Amino acid sequence: MKMLSRLGALGLALLVATAAPAQQPTEEERQAILEEVQQVFAAWTVQAQMQADQEMRPRLTAPAKVDIVDNAYVLTLPGFSVSDGAGQGLVVGDVTARVMPLDDKRLRMVARFPDRWRFSAVGEANEPFAADIVIGDHTVEGIMDRELALITDAVYAFRDVTATVPGEKSRLHMDELKVQVDSTKEGATDTYNIAALFHVGKVEAVGPDGGERFRMGGLRSTSSLKDMDMVRFAALTRRANQAMGAENADPAEVGAAIEALYTEMFTAFGVMAFDLTLNDVRAVDELGAEQVRIDRLSLGTRFAPTDGDRSEIGLRYGHDGLITPLFQATPELDPRAVRLDLSVANFPLKALFKTIGAAAGQQLEQTFKAAQTGAPMPTAPNDDALAAEFKAALEQSDLRLAIKTLQLKTPSLASRAAGSLAVRPGGGAVPAVGTVDLEIHGLVPTFQAVVQRPEAQQSPAVAILAILQALGKPSGKDAANPVMRYRIQLTEAGQTLINGVDLAQLGQAQQQQQQQPQQRAPANRPPVPPLQGQ
Repeated sequence: MKMLSRLGALGLALLVATAAPAQQPTEEERQAILEEVQQVFAAWTVQAQMQADQEMRPRLTAPAKVDIVDNAYVLTLPGFSVSDGAGQGLVVGDVTARVMPLDDKRLRMVARFPDRWRFSAVGEANEPFAADIVIGDHTVEGIMDRELALITDAVYAFRDVTATVPGEKSRLHMDELKVQVDSTKEGATDTYNIAALFHVGKVEAVGPDGGERFRMGGLRSTSSLKDMDMVRFAALTRRANQAMGAENADPAEVGAAIEALYTEMFTAFGVMAFDLTLNDVRAVDELGAEQVRIDRLSLGTRFAPTDGDRSEIGLRYGHDGLITPLFQATPELDPRAVRLDLSVANFPLKALFKTIGAAAGQQLEQTFKAAQTGAPMPTAPNDDALAAEFKAALEQSDLRLAIKTLQLKTPSLASRAAGSLAVRPGGGAVPAVGTVDLEIHGLVPTFQAVVQRPEAQQSPAVAILAILQALGKPSGKDAANPVMRYRIQLTEAGQTLINGVDLAQLGQAQQQQQQQPQQRAPANRPPVPPLQGQ
């Protein structure tokens, strides 16, 4: 997150809020842009001291400069890199950005990067590793609102990217890496709707022997912010950048600005949503054995403010065609397809932002003090008190978890669950109360097939199948393959009941049975305790 914030600050520097007039810019205006860029890099330099001097951070081989060409500002960042100062990291080279008026309210920036980069790192056993990166084509453009001093629309796209390791056959190729941001203002208000896209095209990687190691058909991620107060967010961001980039930064102001940015960010945002889709993923080892295969994976989240400082969080997840080595002994249980849709009501999102902001503010305040006095740099912040505050907010939030649907399909099983729980963080013996209904198709024949194989005896899944078969209530017309149904209840008394059977009593009965050798089940079947009340 820290690196993203720094690169975001670079974008703000490239699109500084100095009004670029249609006529020839003045020397004073040119100098203002240069000072803004230098201020950003000065802030980075101080922040880098939060950890060791070897921290990865943006660096230049010479001071940034600003020239005026055809009524536009041309910003040059000589020898730009994201590195540790000791030869490790990503070396990009000279980056230039042309900033020009688009109209009386907006500026347009077009940046150019070199087409050859260099990446260096230390691999396993402290062996140096390096890769050459070649970019076929790229587009880096952005539009900034002069009043807000924020980038409202941008496209960053790098196409036909190839990375190779000198002296080896190792190679990685990516069709496209693209980030796009679009903003729409809602009438005469200060609110905006923002949509962002992150796209990775087809990716292929081969190992040192030339054999395929990884393949991905594509990745697509979208995020959106609805009803975002851009004026407020811009003011918070500007205050934080100015505090950190000041020549004689006030540590207390730095801490306060960062804390305010995080704490008030919740009120600047409206509805937040995020979706990700991954297609055709395959990874193999050095011997060519398939380690992971995913035909399709999707993930979605949504945050919506409700009453006061609380929000409702929605989560969706799904995958198809997933195969891993984890179920080699029991391939019938390989979770080939999963669907999950749940929501959490009354989550104290503002309290979470406040906790994060207070911790970040304290850390930066201590760091700036140490940088100015020569004292040792602080390590991790002492955030026990902050964590306690957030825990207290959680305990008072009356969290409600709704499992709208949970579906699982394996080669021989199909299950579906739904229900709701009242969650009580820190609630002691009763962390949650509620009911979940579950049904499983194909359990009986699956258990009968799996339990006969000696290699599956040590799998925890076999014991779980045995308990499910013992506790389930069969239904349907097929006696050899009934639908097994379960009602799972978490009670106020702290019990976990499955179809009325207390799991704690079940565990005690199983313990007693294991202590009596003459009552143990045959070696080829896991022990199934006698049940009461089924």
